[in-house]
Amino acid sequence: MTIFASLMLSCNKKSEIQANNCNADVSREISFNKEIMPLISRNCLQCHDSKNHYDGLVFEKYEQIASSAKSGELYDSVISINGYAPKMPKGGKLTDCETNLIKFWIQQGVKNN
Repeated sequence: MTIFASLMLSCNKKSEIQANNCNADVSREISFNKEIMPLISRNCLQCHDSKNHYDGLVFEKYEQIASSAKSGELYDSVISINGYAPKMPKGGKLTDCETNLIKFWIQQGVKNN
């Protein structure tokens, strides 16, 4: 029974780790619904929802996010420019993988997929 319980726990831990892994591979299609929107939800909606809309930006819908992405504003706000810390998210920083997800999604045409 103890061995079985250990196996079950190790399997659960492995699937949680895999679920949290970022996979920014330019050779595959980046999914707005599965990757970009969850990233935005975790890191941006605290300040950029319809209630708060910091700096006039709301990121609750594809169209709002796509507009910011197409203008360059989204990507420019999450990367370090000239050695300065990224402007967003406030009080934190996206991982390199997360910024690459945004970059590749934009390069792939800001698809609503």
